[in-house]
Amino acid sequence: QTPSRRVVTNLIQRESGALLGGVGEAERAALAASSRCSLLITAPAADTPAIEDASVALVVTSPPFLDVVDYARDNWLRCWLCGISADEVPVTVVHDLSAWIEAMTDVFLELARVLRPGGKLLAVTLHEHQHEKAVEPYNHVNLGFSRQQLQKFCKQAGLEVQDCTVTAVEKRA
Repeated sequence: QTPSRRVVTNLIQRESGALLGGVGEAERAALAASSRCSLLITAPAADTPAIEDASVALVVTSPPFLDVVDYARDNWLRCWLCGISADEVPVTVVHDLSAWIEAMTDVFLELARVLRPGGKLLAVTLHEHQHEKAVEPYNHVNLGFSRQQLQKFCKQAGLEVQDCTVTAVEKRA
């Protein structure tokens, strides 16, 4: 099956317009100004020397799943729009829970370094669950993280936990 040809520019403009629909002129001007001093880094998140200490106000991240997602393939369009090759972007791929914890500890230590005093970190990850069949095909036993585990993880990186909340729970059939 071959998809029909489309003008990608029109699609991007339409989607961008939808995303910015409620954004006023003052916010648009602020976004345009901030884009001139933005920094695009294609390096491991655990090693970002190009970012100054205590210089970041907000980090929003979703730590990688264990080896169940092909991040290079899933993010090719973002890379293409930025003029970089997805094959050249280093991606952290871990195959077991202990390696994941080690890798994410390094990332959280780096995030603690770049966050300014009073800065915020929003990390979205899998809450603990009992869906053993969901992780079985991937050779790991990670059934998500409890609040206590996440808080310990952040504290080990020197981060003060202000809130650790479950925002959504998958409904069981």
